[in-house]
Amino acid sequence: MSEDNFIFWFVAIKHTDVSGYILDMEKYLNEDDKYIIGKEVIKNVHKQTNGEHIHVAATMSVENYKKLHDAIHKKKMKLLLKASNGVGKQVGRVKDVRSQERSLRYCVKDKDIITKNIDLKTINKYISESFQKTDTWEEQIINTLRYEIHIPSDIDFQNIDAIVNDIQIEIIKFYVANSQQKAVPSKAYIKKLMLRFLMYEKTLEPRIINYLI
Repeated sequence: MSEDNFIFWFVAIKHTDVSGYILDMEKYLNEDDKYIIGKEVIKNVHKQTNGEHIHVAATMSVENYKKLHDAIHKKKMKLLLKASNGVGKQVGRVKDVRSQERSLRYCVKDKDIITKNIDLKTINKYISESFQKTDTWEEQIINTLRYEIHIPSDIDFQNIDAIVNDIQIEIIKFYVANSQQKAVPSKAYIKKLMLRFLMYEKTLEPRIINYLI
């Protein structure tokens, strides 16, 4: 499926409501469009759905995704587009996809999936190559950052400080919202997560890495 262009997003939704969501989503898909929906549960995240949410990968156009987003996510489901009053963001698209293959593997990693127009051999390949979920705070934070942080295509000394600041703020916000029984993370730990996220999402030049370290 490497020749297909997927759009990736998540929705905080109870798994019992997924079938209804698919009916709405398919109104914005062409007959031959492909999709993978991966169901996931993470403790202490998306409290309104008891941690239940879905990751979606679909070969739809950006224009059709925007129509889906406006009509279904915003107007019908009234999902939060950003955290507010202690409630986390409930929907978000990954705008900077570094590796489509890795993102597809992420969707299938828990094996609780729904697919359309994708052969079983391909699905099994992604499952076999996927990294099974480790229920750690670091993994939850890194995944949250993928949806919350927009990273420009070019990182340089003109924008790196602002990017680092945005990442650190999101890490702190995650802990404030979700880690009631955990200590506030240290500056060193926040920096460690920030570096891990940046190096995962982008190939940084050595001079930028040296600056951050």
